[in-house]
Amino acid sequence: KPGDWVIVSIGHNDNGPYDSGRARAVIPGVGNDSINVTIKETGVKETVYTYGGYMRKYIADIRRAGAHPILMSLTPRNAYDENGKIIRKPQSAWLAEVAKQENVPYIDLNEISGKKLDSYGKWKTNYFFYNDKIHTSKFGAEMNARSAAEGIAQSNDPQLAPLKAMMNSMTLPTVSVKREK
Repeated sequence: KPGDWVIVSIGHNDNGPYDSGRARAVIPGVGNDSINVTIKETGVKETVYTYGGYMRKYIADIRRAGAHPILMSLTPRNAYDENGKIIRKPQSAWLAEVAKQENVPYIDLNEISGKKLDSYGKWKTNYFFYNDKIHTSKFGAEMNARSAAEGIAQSNDPQLAPLKAMMNSMTLPTVSVKREK
């Protein structure tokens, strides 16, 4: 609706093929490329675009409806690089580029939540996911929601000023612990 804020964050299934088999991914990058494919399982013919191409379409649709788009990168996966840090996905860089081109606020949720998970280590990070490397547990969902709010609150993008004015500052509940031998 006019005046709404719409957060766009997609791309977790983009690691598969885009031109064969299940063909559920996008063409990597932000260009204007497209390819016509036939989905193997259904026989349906579809046009597949780049990640950036889809994002520009969503931005245009949101603006046409009179709403305000916000691009937010993916939440991190439970996957580590050779240095023991959470892997940052290429979609974050693509999304930042599209946000700049289209003058849309961008929140790097992958980085905000990724830094938190990096500080926890692998054993604790496992508590933030549920049975796989993508879907979060309640703890992970709460962390990502808080990271999203922190990203908006910390953004210097003037377009977010009206949204930031509506946000309530909250302190996370804590429990006092007295450690004894």
